[in-house]
Amino acid sequence: AQIGLRDYLNGIDEMIDGGQIEEALAHCRHILSELPKHVDTYRLLGKAYLEAKRHGEASDIFQRVLSSVPDDFVAHIGMSIIREDESNTDAAIWHMERAFEAQPSNRAVQDELDLQVLLARMYYLTNRHNEATEVCNQLLENLPYCLYANHLMADILGNQDKAAAAVYLNRVQELDPYAAQTSTLEPPE
Repeated sequence: AQIGLRDYLNGIDEMIDGGQIEEALAHCRHILSELPKHVDTYRLLGKAYLEAKRHGEASDIFQRVLSSVPDDFVAHIGMSIIREDESNTDAAIWHMERAFEAQPSNRAVQDELDLQVLLARMYYLTNRHNEATEVCNQLLENLPYCLYANHLMADILGNQDKAAAAVYLNRVQELDPYAAQTSTLEPPE
């Protein structure tokens, strides 16, 4: 039977979502035997490997996708998950930020970035201020008006460098005048 490529790929995606990983992998390999460079098929192959917890193979495939489409949303999300499982937080954050740049309105990515705020808070509360500063700076590169990250930076720098802290405190003041007057750092809801 003849089926259009787009419909075929949608069917494979449904297989992956339904847990039919081995069948999805076989179909991806079949397509790649006919179209060896088809990036959409590689994307699905990476997703299938990721679902199967075959991270080495998934990473290889997602890297291939990113070499063709550097801002590929699915590949960056996949790489972020893989790097997080490897405890490579910096790389996980980097890939999540690239996914955010590709689709800033995606709720799943927004939620993941909210988790980075919580990570920064945990570093701060355990007196690991260098790590907290690093996470906040990464967040602020893409979200310069992230209230919590600015507030945290103002608190960290407040005793060290008043001029640098003022930049962050001014942003907090713009966003929430009441928050600028307190140093109580509550996590976002």
